[in-house]
Amino acid sequence: MGNKYGVIYKTNTEVTKALVLQEKPDTVIIATGGEPLLPNIPGIHNSEFVNAVDVLAGKKTVGRNVLIAGGGMIGSETAGFLGTRYRKSTIIDMLQDIAMESFLGVREHLVERVMGCDTDLIMNAKIKEFLPDGVIYEQNGKTETRTGFDNIILALGVKSVNSLEQILQDIVPEIHVIGDASKVGQANAATEEALRIADSL
Repeated sequence: MGNKYGVIYKTNTEVTKALVLQEKPDTVIIATGGEPLLPNIPGIHNSEFVNAVDVLAGKKTVGRNVLIAGGGMIGSETAGFLGTRYRKSTIIDMLQDIAMESFLGVREHLVERVMGCDTDLIMNAKIKEFLPDGVIYEQNGKTETRTGFDNIILALGVKSVNSLEQILQDIVPEIHVIGDASKVGQANAATEEALRIADSL
């Protein structure tokens, strides 16, 4: 437990109904974030596969030649991050280009960074099956296979994590759900929302 800027904070503490009843807050802000989305694709549940967030956080290291499944912002950031560490990345995605959901200025910078690294793109491609060292995918009506990767990195999206709202709705007068816990989106949007709510309290 600590106290900084007049705010008491506790770490390594699970928020439960019992804890909230004990604390008796007037308001609860739920910012439980999201968790990796794992589509129902054969072979995806491989314990050797690595999550992109763990790579970016430095929790996982990878080999010199990796396949990144997912070309959104997280997958693109991962390719850029690995490129500065002398890794070769291949991004595969169903969309026509990478980082399509990013804001315009952010996207331009990110695309420039990724393409300045040793990165291959397999776009407009639907993954049919994951292999231990690659994928089988469909592109332009043809089935293709790419193998020989040192690691498979999953960056296929995020789904909201919010089990607290329903548990707390009858015991707390005011509840706010923010960030990915409410709707998966940009980190800066979540920060702005948190500031707005904090200012209103």
